[in-house]
Amino acid sequence: MSTLFRVEHPTSGIGLWYREDGVKVDFIRHELVDALNRDLPMDHDPDLVGGWFSAAESLEQLAQWVSASDVVQLRDRGHVVYAVEVASYRQAAGPYDHPVFRRELVVARRQVPWELLGVTS
Repeated sequence: MSTLFRVEHPTSGIGLWYREDGVKVDFIRHELVDALNRDLPMDHDPDLVGGWFSAAESLEQLAQWVSASDVVQLRDRGHVVYAVEVASYRQAAGPYDHPVFRRELVVARRQVPWELLGVTS
């Protein structure tokens, strides 16, 4: 078992760049002001479409993708950070090496308290 960390909206499944169904929406670019990685292209990768979800291996690694300001804006727009326990995962190949998992391999999921991400109010 491994624990990964994922940013997404709890009802829509929208992540930072893609919807749950694999359609690119660039949420980080269009909805957040001055997001840390807003200009990262995150181009369509056919190997990741069809049920693969991006994550980070630690909260420290997640902080390389989203700043404290981003986290506040994500919270204010209804997104959450989940600690996702998975039976297995793989690394996405390409310029933005990061873990990806499939929903059917999720064993447990819990919301990470905002305080662990440096958000106090």
